[in-house]
Amino acid sequence: MIYLKNKEIKLIYALSLLIAISQILIYVFQPIIPIFSVLILFLSYYILIKYNNLFIIIILILSARIINGFIVPNNIIFYKLTIFCTFYFPFLLYILINVKNLAFIKKRISSKFKFFFIFLFFLILSFIFNLPKSSDLLFKRIIPPIYFAIAILFYSDKIKNINLFHITIYFRLIFITSLITYLLPNYIETNNFLYKEGTIFGEANDIPFIDYFNLIRNQGIFFDGRILGIFVYIYFYILIQKKKNINLLEVCLLFAVSLSTVSRGGIIVFIFLLILFIYFRVNKNFKIGLIIISIITFIIIGFGNVSISLNNNLVDFTSTFDIFSNDNSKKNVLSQRQIFSDYALSAFEKKPILGEGVGNLTSKKADLNVEIDSGAGIVSYNVVTDAFIFSLLGEMGILGMILFLLAFSEIIIIKNNIFSYGMFVGVIIHLIGTDIPDIFMPYFVVLFLFSYVKLSNNNKLRYKSNY
Repeated sequence: MIYLKNKEIKLIYALSLLIAISQILIYVFQPIIPIFSVLILFLSYYILIKYNNLFIIIILILSARIINGFIVPNNIIFYKLTIFCTFYFPFLLYILINVKNLAFIKKRISSKFKFFFIFLFFLILSFIFNLPKSSDLLFKRIIPPIYFAIAILFYSDKIKNINLFHITIYFRLIFITSLITYLLPNYIETNNFLYKEGTIFGEANDIPFIDYFNLIRNQGIFFDGRILGIFVYIYFYILIQKKKNINLLEVCLLFAVSLSTVSRGGIIVFIFLLILFIYFRVNKNFKIGLIIISIITFIIIGFGNVSISLNNNLVDFTSTFDIFSNDNSKKNVLSQRQIFSDYALSAFEKKPILGEGVGNLTSKKADLNVEIDSGAGIVSYNVVTDAFIFSLLGEMGILGMILFLLAFSEIIIIKNNIFSYGMFVGVIIHLIGTDIPDIFMPYFVVLFLFSYVKLSNNNKLRYKSNY
C-alpha cells in the first residue's frame, strides 16, 4: 500500500470507490445516487485539472452511465448536457490545459500509426460525401477516432506514462462490484425499470434485459454486457503485458465476470487470451489452481442461470458456439447474424472498391428493413448491426477493409510479442459478430488502452515466470 502515500493516487482510489459504491447503491438505495453522481463528476474534474491526469478522461467515459441519467432523472436536456460533460468535454479541457503541446507533433510516434491516419482520412471523406445520411454517426463513429488521433499526435508521451496502478484500481473495483450487483435479487427488476424509465439511454427503451436464452447478463457499470466483456479481455491483456506476476484470484475474477456477461464474442476472446497466458506465462501449480477455480466459477454461474431459467437454456446457449453444427434448428453465433452479413455483402458486391459510403448500412437514416428471427419471433431492424466486418465491407469496400485491418494491426501488434498477435486475432474475430467502433466514446477508450500497451511496452516477450 506504499502507493497510497501519494495524494493523487489516494484521490484516484477515492474516485474509484465512489463509482463502485454508486454502482451498488443503484440497486440498494437509488434516491441517493444523484449526490454520488455529482461528487464523481466534481472529483473527476478536480483531479483532471489539479494533476493534469489523462486517465481521468478514461474513467469519466467508462463511468458515464452511472452519472448521465441519475443527476436529474427523466430530463433529456440535462441528460445530453451530462453526456457532453462525461464523454466529450474532458478531453477538450485536457487539450486546453496542455495547449502548448499542440505546437509539437510527436512525429516519431505518429509515424508508427500511419495507416491509422490514412484510414481516418478515408473514413472522414466517406462520411462527408454521404451526408446527410451519415450525420447521426458523427459522435458514434467519427469523433472517437479523431480524439484518438489528437491524443497520438500530441500526447503520446502522456499515454505512455500512465500509471498502471491507476488502471488496476479502477478496473478491479468496477469488476468486483459488477459481480456483487449481478448476484443481488433485484438485479433484473432494477435494470428493466431503468431501461423503461429512460434513465440509462435518455429515453424509454424496451431492450430486453434477459436475452432470448433467458440467461441473466451481467451488464456492469456500462449497462451493456458486450461492452463489459470487451473491457474484461482488454484489462486482462494489459495485465499480461505490463505485470510480471498476476494474482490467481484476479484471473479468476476476470474469468467469472467474462462468463457472467453471456457475451459470446467477449468470452471467446478472453478464453483465447487465457490459453496463451497459461501456455506462455504460468507454471504447473498456478495452472492447476486456475483450472480448479475456473471450473468452480463456471459451475456456480451456470447453476445460478439454470436454477432461474429452469430449462435447457444454458445448453441451448452453449450450442451456439458450435459453428460447425448441421442442426438448422439450433442457430450458432455466426448463423444468427447471417442476415446482416448477407445484406452487407450484397452492398459490397455493388461497389466492391469504395463501398456505398459510411451510413448506408449502419445509420438510422438509411431506413433499412432487415428482418431477423430472434428466437422469440421476427424482429425488424432499420440498420445492419452486430456484424462490423461485413458492414465495413459494404460501406467502405475492400479498400476501407484493408486500411482498417492495417490500422488496427498498428495499434495492437508489438513486434515479436505473441500476446499482441493473439489480441489482434481475437479482436478481428470479435468484430465479425459485434460493433466495437459503434459504441460511442468507449471506442476511443479501446483504441487508447491498446495504444497505451504498445507505447509503454519494452518489446520483450515474457515466457513462463515464477508464480
